Amino acid sequence: MGASSWMLTFLFWNLKGSRADILANIVRRHEVDILMLAECPLKPGPLLEVLNSTTNEFFYVQADCPKLELFTRFSNQYVLPLTVGNDFLIHRVTLPERLEILLAVVHFPSKLRQQPIDQTTYAIDFCDVLCRAEEAVVHGRTVLVGDLNMNPYEDGVVTKRGLHAVTTRAIARRRTRKGKFDSNPYFYNPMWRHFGERTEGHAGTYYY
Repeated sequence: MGASSWMLTFLFWNLKGSRADILANIVRRHEVDILMLAECPLKPGPLLEVLNSTTNEFFYVQADCPKLELFTRFSNQYVLPLTVGNDFLIHRVTLPERLEILLAVVHFPSKLRQQPIDQTTYAIDFCDVLCRAEEAVVHGRTVLVGDLNMNPYEDGVVTKRGLHAVTTRAIARRRTRKGKFDSNPYFYNPMWRHFGERTEGHAGTYYY
């Protein structure tokens, strides 16, 4: 759907390959507004040419993150960098006549060379960065997208000092969980819905 519609369409893809034509077809078919790519071997210029082969709507957003690229249908004046790291970027999306949101895009370290405690620690460290970003903009309207390299039930995703991601919107609306120490605000993790609705085998694994 286009920029004038109420809802935005996001697409994240850990690309690896160089089939820009397939990517452009998906973007056109689903009318993607914000395109986020990890491990993209394509340079922004040639990729923009393919994305804009039938329209001139897409802009490249300079992210300065070695693992992530960001493209949108909006001028860069509406997508403002806030903070960036080797594995993440956080931008303010400030479209006219809409509430501002924070867009956090991540590509956390792979399980190939990490222990579970390493991934949990990384998630907690990232959440400290994210909390400071939300404090800077004085709101918590954050959309977190990316390749966590963790399952929805792993400690780094569900622990209250980590992403604190839960299965339902109703729980997420409670904002925080009571306990002896403060907790991060909840995230609603829609991946649970997709896992639950897959009836034939596991919905996905690290081992393909």
